[in-house]
Amino acid sequence: MTEQTWTMAALEDELARFERALRAAGKAPDTVDTYVGRSRIFLRWLADDYVPR
Repeated sequence: MTEQTWTMAALEDELARFERALRAAGKAPDTVDTYVGRSRIFLRWLADDYVPR
């Protein structure tokens, strides 16, 4: 079995694709902001650019 790996750039691209999919599905703006914003925080944490308070 081959392990899939992701670069930060690829993850950011996929997050943008996820945001477009949410908007296309008609999700409320606040819902999109919450889903994408929290995911963005996670990506920052992975990149060692975020410290939880």
